[in-house]
Amino acid sequence: MTKNPILYDRNMNRKGVFAPAEISVTQNARPLSVATLTYDDSVANVEALDFVQIFFPDGTFEFY
Repeated sequence: MTKNPILYDRNMNRKGVFAPAEISVTQNARPLSVATLTYDDSVANVEALDFVQIFFPDGTFEFY
């Protein structure tokens, strides 16, 4: 079971766990890897410099 992404503010303070409406991750061999999440405005207040912790089915996670 894959966990929902965790949203953090620019200071890495946890804002909450929200189910995204859409998610896309592109992992590159060299930086930068990119993740794009779309949240419903009424669910999550996302700002431009927020970070997200994404969990993968194999139990690993990455910050974007």
